[in-house]
Order: sequence, then structure tokens, then C-alpha cells
Amino acid sequence: MPGDISTTGAYKCTSTPSSLIDVCSTSDGSGTGPSIDASGGGATKFHVGGVLKVKVSDEGVAIYGSTNFTGNAYFTGDAEFAGEVIMRGPLTTAGAVTHEGAVDIVDSGELNVHGPQTNEGDVHINGDQTNEGDLHANNGIQLAGASTVGAGGTLSINDGANLQLPTGGNLNLEGGSIEIYAGAAKLHDGAVFEAKDGGILQAQFGSSVNVNGTMNYQDESDIFFEEGSNLEFRSGSQAYIQEGAIFQVQDGAQMLNDGVLDVSSTGTIRVHGELNIRDAATMKLRDGATFAVQSGSTMAQASGSTMNLAGDTTYQTGSSVSVEYGSTLSFGTAFRLGPVEVELDQCEVDSEDSTKQTASVIANGLSGRITGCPNFLQAGEKVVVTIANSYLTTSSAVLVTNTDCGSDRPMLTSVKVQEDSNNSLQTQMKLVVEAQAECTETFVVTWMVIDMSEDR
Repeated sequence: MPGDISTTGAYKCTSTPSSLIDVCSTSDGSGTGPSIDASGGGATKFHVGGVLKVKVSDEGVAIYGSTNFTGNAYFTGDAEFAGEVIMRGPLTTAGAVTHEGAVDIVDSGELNVHGPQTNEGDVHINGDQTNEGDLHANNGIQLAGASTVGAGGTLSINDGANLQLPTGGNLNLEGGSIEIYAGAAKLHDGAVFEAKDGGILQAQFGSSVNVNGTMNYQDESDIFFEEGSNLEFRSGSQAYIQEGAIFQVQDGAQMLNDGVLDVSSTGTIRVHGELNIRDAATMKLRDGATFAVQSGSTMAQASGSTMNLAGDTTYQTGSSVSVEYGSTLSFGTAFRLGPVEVELDQCEVDSEDSTKQTASVIANGLSGRITGCPNFLQAGEKVVVTIANSYLTTSSAVLVTNTDCGSDRPMLTSVKVQEDSNNSLQTQMKLVVEAQAECTETFVVTWMVIDMSEDR
């Protein structure tokens, strides 16, 4: 029957009248238009060549085959993808994203995270990533492209998770931070990690960072390895602490070096925990850089390794330094072994001699500096300081120098090594400083212990 078909009613199924096609329907309340209704419990189906392609039922809409969105797609409810999801353009998340499986961003794909993201599965990023929000990895994350953690962004490697930078991977901290919570970060051969512009890498208790590639810290970036964490520079790796950067191994942390650790001018390494320079490793401290081994920490240099320390090197009292036979240790002019900084905050006036003040301090080290009492000495006044030092023996001599306390006349200084009157097994030194003219500033005395034994 050629031509148009006109109707004022609906086309209904004889056996099931509630199944109908109404071309004049106003059921949605927005005007006339065709509608297809299935009976309760039934479904509306669309076939192509006898093959079901779309099914609409009480359960929702089921599409069998490929679906192409050429425009924008909006999901106001939950969306679940049971198969593989490929993002060929930028992916922007304004809220939380939770991954229970794998997420692959390939080729030149880009992931921009502006809100918190939690990763329960593995994330392999082969393209570029910019993270301005929080990215939490509870399983594994692999960055094969160029990844940036921007200002305010955080990359968290949680308990048991693994951060990997394969060959060619590049991770940049530009004001953002990486926090490792009992997880692990691994840099493979040829990978590059950079922290700059105030970037922060913080490894907390139980964390592990293994480096086979290159780590580059610059522009006032901060690197903290806290108690219980472990940093390992493996053979062939390189770490550069550049100008303004601070690299800090904190109390209870451990750093193992088999590669090259290079500290540029104004770069800083502070060791509060344990630093091991192992066989064939190299540590370079350039002129103007700072290397400090704090009290209670340990530094061990293995046979076959090399340390070139041209900058300001300090080993504080109570630190442990071990240099094995066969290693190379080269110090610059700023080297100080065991310098102890002591300030006499309180000096007591002798009850029998008002011109004499006394003080007692503990200064365990081979050298040190003592800054005088808060009140300036008058002409003829003196200070007697009793110094307990475990490095002293009855065969020790002590070399002292002092300032003029602003009087332009040298102060009289003497030192005597003697047994502790309260403990015959301990040796102490008694330092006497006397002003020849009125002081206009506190005095400063430096001292060095010299072993005078015959078998030294």
C-alpha cells in the first residue's frame, strides 16, 4: 500500500493491547511525538538483519555492539564498564576516582587529576600525566611517559604499593609532593626523576626507594627519608643534589649508595640516620655544598668506594664514622671531624671569688667551639669550664685558640687534661679563660684533642 499512513490512535498488539506504538503520544508531557510501549515485564527491541542490537526493559537499556558518541555524553548516575576502557584524549576528573582494575593511558594520552584519586589496581601511564590533585596508589603505578606533580598535588604510594619509572620514564615534582607510606618506588635504568621549584619527596616509615636511573633535585626541593624508610642507589645510578636542594636522611632511616651521589654548590645532605657508601660507589661534595652527619647517626664507607668532599663537611658528636681499608676519602679545607658547638648559657659566680665564674659541660668530640657566658667579662675576671669528653685520655693534649672578646687585647687561655675526681676511669679537661680588658662581646674558644701516645 504505497503512500503515507495516517492514524489518530495507536497500533496495538491484539493479544497484548498494552504493547503499542503511538505516533501521537504526549506521555512525556512536552508535546506530541511517537512512543513505543512494551507491556509490563516485557521489552522493546530493535533488530538489524534479525540480530538484536538494542533492548529496552524494566532493567534499563542494553546495547549489543559498538556505540559511537560523536558529541558530548553526560552520565548523571553511576556508569560501570566491564571491559577495556581506552581514553584517546584528555581525561579530567573533578571528583574522586576509584580504580579496582587496570587503567592504561597509551600513546600521547593525558591524565589530568584535579580531585582525589584512589588506585586499588595497577596504573600504567605511557603518555603524559599532570596531577594537581591527589593520586593515591594502593597497588602499582608505572609511569612510562612524562609525569608532573604540580603545586598542591600529591602522589601517595601506600602500604604495599609500587611506583615504577621504566626506561625513558620521567617524573617531575614542580611544587608538588610524593609521599611513600610503607610502599616502594623503583627507578629503572635510564629513568629520570626530578624535584624542582620547591618539590617534595617524603618517604615515611617502612618505605623503600630503589634507584637504578637518575634522580635530580634542584631549586630548593626537599627530600626527606624518615625513620624506618630505605633509600638505595644501585650500581650505575646517579643522584644529583643541585643548588638549593636539601637531601635529608632522618632518624632511623637508611641510605645505601652503590652509584654516584653528586652534591653541587649550595646543595645540602644531612644524615640523621644511616648512610652507607658501598663498594665501587662514589660520593662527590662540590665546593660550597654541605654534608653533615648528625649526632647519633652512622656513616660507613666500604673498601673500593670513593668520597670526594670539597665542601663543608661536619661530623657531629656522637656520630659513628667508619672508613674501610682500600677506600678513597678526600676532604676539602672545610672538613671538621667531630666539631662540638657548646654555648655557656649559665655561668655561676664562685662563692669564694667574685671574679671567677664556673660552668660544666659535656662535649664529646675531637674538636669543638665554646661560646662564653652571656654576661661580658670585666678586666681580671675569668671563667673556669670543666669539660667532660670521652675521647680524652691521660695521653691527650688539647690545642686551644680564642677571640679577644672585642677588647683588642688577647685573652689568657689555658687548658689542663686531668682525671675526673668523681670517676677515675674518665678523663676531663679544665679550660680557664681570663680577660685582660673589659669585654664588649662574648668570648669564643676553639679546641682540638691531639693523641700524644707513643703507639698513635
